[in-house]
Amino acid sequence: MRKLLGMCVFLVSLSAMAGSWEVLLLKDGTGKGKTCFSEESATSCGEDESGSAMSFVLDDEVKILAQPDQGSAFKEWRGDCESRSPQCKLAIKKKPNRKPLEATAVFEKVAPLSLSGTDFCFLLYDMKADKFVKEIGGDRCKERFPACSTFKVPLAVMAFDAGILKDENVMLKWNGRKESREVVNRDHNAKTWMRDSVVWFSQRLTPLMGAKKFQKYLDGFDYGNRDFSQGITTAWLVSPSEKEKGLRASAYDQIAFMKKLWRDQLPATARAMKLTREITFLEASPNGFKMSGKTGSGLYDKAGTRHLGWFISHIEKDGREYLAVVNFSDLESGKKGYGGPRAKAATKELLTAEGLWAEGN
Repeated sequence: MRKLLGMCVFLVSLSAMAGSWEVLLLKDGTGKGKTCFSEESATSCGEDESGSAMSFVLDDEVKILAQPDQGSAFKEWRGDCESRSPQCKLAIKKKPNRKPLEATAVFEKVAPLSLSGTDFCFLLYDMKADKFVKEIGGDRCKERFPACSTFKVPLAVMAFDAGILKDENVMLKWNGRKESREVVNRDHNAKTWMRDSVVWFSQRLTPLMGAKKFQKYLDGFDYGNRDFSQGITTAWLVSPSEKEKGLRASAYDQIAFMKKLWRDQLPATARAMKLTREITFLEASPNGFKMSGKTGSGLYDKAGTRHLGWFISHIEKDGREYLAVVNFSDLESGKKGYGGPRAKAATKELLTAEGLWAEGN
């Protein structure tokens, strides 16, 4: 192993056959992981102090793979193979102008052990600097998943703007159908609807709005895939295992929506956006950060053992203002607890690691 500028470098020495050359696989960042050559039949990974040797000639397609260790996340490939996916392909079409070819896998350390065993995304956006300051998860952050209960936030803007909800105190009567969560089995107003994540309350609002107006809001907000073909009362609640179905949003979509909400840039009244921001307030940290946001929970299986989790949030303190989004999917069945609360807990840990939540930061 060689050291270059503090980075761990794995040297792959290729044979001396004509048309072959060296390829360097490097690692950078605050996290840890392995770099691998991936073939159909097997994957060969370099250990901490060694690399893998393979020979490549013209017209070869080199497939490399980054595997983050527990507590770390892959961010991107840089250099001669560029990708934000852990898998990257390098086509050998002509002899390079220099030797060796280089590809750097960037790993970042992540705080929450609660996200071990998941595929996850974390985005942190600085509203004052108008830029992302943390992007973990690569292509997953671009992938759209059912919005689940995070959709209550844009739905609140719609309902306040359309006059369906006159204010945050308007009560809707419970229909008497009992659900497993006892907290939802009663009358609710807009504040408790958001706080207790009451599905039946949402399902009362969308039919009152009507399909035409509902679609107009989705289009105007440019919200996710803007598709409610799976039902005006169920589109955001489909299982994530039903690929491409339902009202879906990516983590980047959620940031884009939240930016417009907190900057009064949605095609809705300022009052509707203000009321929505108010009913999404959650708590303040011991050192003064105010957090607003919404969880979202989905299930991949009917048994309820593999979860999708969302948490979209806004935090502010002393002129500092950020948006944060976490989503994750359990890699295996067996996890306990709804995905939304787990995503919220992970968000607090990630924000603490950035000095933006816990006391003393």
